[in-house]
Amino acid sequence: MEYGYVFTYDGRKIISEVKFVKKYFDFVELTIKVRKNASDIFKYKNYFNSIKVLGHLDWEINFSESDPKEIKKACYYVSLLKKLGVRKITIHPSSNIKLDISTVIKNNIDSLNSIMNYCKKNKIELLVENTTTVPFNKAKIIKKLLDEIPGLSLTLDVGHAIKTSKRELDDFFKLINRVEHIHLHDVINYRDHLFFGSHVKLKKIIGKIKKYGYDKTISLECFSIYKNGKIIETKGNERRLLLINHLNFLRSG
Repeated sequence: MEYGYVFTYDGRKIISEVKFVKKYFDFVELTIKVRKNASDIFKYKNYFNSIKVLGHLDWEINFSESDPKEIKKACYYVSLLKKLGVRKITIHPSSNIKLDISTVIKNNIDSLNSIMNYCKKNKIELLVENTTTVPFNKAKIIKKLLDEIPGLSLTLDVGHAIKTSKRELDDFFKLINRVEHIHLHDVINYRDHLFFGSHVKLKKIIGKIKKYGYDKTISLECFSIYKNGKIIETKGNERRLLLINHLNFLRSG
């Protein structure tokens, strides 16, 4: 198993973040948020040459209306990640409460098909991630995307699935042959992206992942802790120390 560090591009922090990844992790999962000067990331291209990089598209890009501008935007960010040497990119499908579910699903399929075609031409592997919102929090809907978009694989967000229900997580594991990447984090009281409060829970989940025969890449997508009934965001060295703790536990098992 390879374990990764999740990082949203920030030129002010990139040097220290890359050093941290190289010291402790097997790869970095890099998100580029949509902004006008995103291309300035190429100033730091050399820092990424020495590490494995997986890509993650901005989840705010909207595919629910099959808008050509949004599709073009996604392809542009795919092209930026490709120039950094990225060959595997995760994308979020988009919900929309203003449209009926069948339309939302169809529009996402149309949008993702277009982006998938662009990725194929550029030899990029595209992975769709299960979300926490209807309808893309359901394994049967994600399976529909996988079946109707040739070449599409799955980034299984374990925390997102648990947030929906434990039964849903089991349904997602039935798609394990389509899973090419995993996001791992805890969920407490329907709040996600948490560090695990105990190694017991972490051991149980990683044991289940291994039971299904998965042995590829896992990103620790943990940002906050749950303490005294409150969600507390972690930053800097505090987050790093918690990540190292999780990482050491996973590798020791």
